[in-house]
Amino acid sequence: TPKISINQQGTIDITSQDMTGGATVWNYPYTVINATSSTYIDGTATVSLSTVADAAGNNAGSPTGTTFTIDTTPPNLTITTDPTSPSNNNGSLVYTFEFSENVTGFDAADITLNFTGAGAAGIDGSIFATTDANTYNLTLAGQDLTALGSLTTGQTVVLSVNMSGLTDIATNPGVG
Repeated sequence: TPKISINQQGTIDITSQDMTGGATVWNYPYTVINATSSTYIDGTATVSLSTVADAAGNNAGSPTGTTFTIDTTPPNLTITTDPTSPSNNNGSLVYTFEFSENVTGFDAADITLNFTGAGAAGIDGSIFATTDANTYNLTLAGQDLTALGSLTTGQTVVLSVNMSGLTDIATNPGVG
């Protein structure tokens, strides 16, 4: 019976565990556990197998260096603005959405702008663009830029992002 070892990030490894099956197909059930501070850490795990003989007694080669990636962490989002201190006399305002990793499912429909006095609504006339798989920009234009210009001293614009519809490439859902 071949044995499997998995050298994974953190302090817990799988060492010389029996596999099940036989003849040509061997299996080992592996359960991914959410990342913790030290016991389990997302990252690359390396699989090694012991030598096994086929039915004729010939040793099969031992695959080594086979890896897979463990990713249990949802994407994080940082939002910045240009200019960094927007006001009603800015001729433009650009929001940059920078995710901690590549995501899918993020689009303009996930963004809500709330202008003091006007209430919350989806974007209206602004330009949403993808820079790469983890960076997006929203340039205020149209009615949104008009609403920004209508704000008076002490009034604000609050941008909200619904992250429940997006995932990273490991299908970890966005939170928030």
